[in-house]
Amino acid sequence: MQGEEGHELPNLEQHEATAETALICQTLVAKKAHAVTVLDVSALTSVADHFVVASSGSRLGVQALCDAVHEALREHGLPVLRSEGYAEGRWVCLDCGDVLVHVFQDAVREYFDLERLWGDAPRHDWTEEMPALLSGA
Repeated sequence: MQGEEGHELPNLEQHEATAETALICQTLVAKKAHAVTVLDVSALTSVADHFVVASSGSRLGVQALCDAVHEALREHGLPVLRSEGYAEGRWVCLDCGDVLVHVFQDAVREYFDLERLWGDAPRHDWTEEMPALLSGA
């Protein structure tokens, strides 16, 4: 299986995404986030194992997605260590420890294009099959 620009993607059964990553993605999809993507940056940086990238069409949409992630993590006893950009609602970064969540307004996401900047990271676009695969079920 190949990703963009011919990068070979690993078999998803071997992908070491956490249950936290799956919870975050499921929450974003449930709240109608656009194009939820997981970047496995574990081999590229010590900052995090995964980047979750998602977007919405408006400032209020971005903030609502972030609120939903905060709530879902809190319900499971997982922290959001810090967040940046919430008041502006253009690009919010939530530091969840091993997972950094980037929620953008659509145009801002297109402009910064994290998927291209982190092009060496295996990329997994979120699908209905991903929760079971990522949680190891």
